[in-house]
Amino acid sequence: MESHWVKQMLITALLLLCAFASPASVRAEDPWQYLSGFDLIADSPARIEEHYVAALFVNQKTRQIAVVVFNANCDSGNCEVKRRAAYSVFDAEGTNVRRYVDPGEQELL
Repeated sequence: MESHWVKQMLITALLLLCAFASPASVRAEDPWQYLSGFDLIADSPARIEEHYVAALFVNQKTRQIAVVVFNANCDSGNCEVKRRAAYSVFDAEGTNVRRYVDPGEQELL
């Protein structure tokens, strides 16, 4: 009897979550679009791990700075950037206001 009640509660909770979930169009927003007003800070790219390079970007209008991590192939001091992997955005006070890690980047998750 108790297991039936627990199952009913789980099913009810799942249905409520689905009912109040945001529409698919909102979820489909490109998380990289947030960085559209940011400019690369010259000479900031640096290798941070065997397969990753990080670079600093700044948005003068919003007074925010972003650390963007790229997946890369590196050998003997040279790196070839493959794709964007993650970012973290900070405001003028140093507060992390937004972050994103690409779900395919298991090492960063």
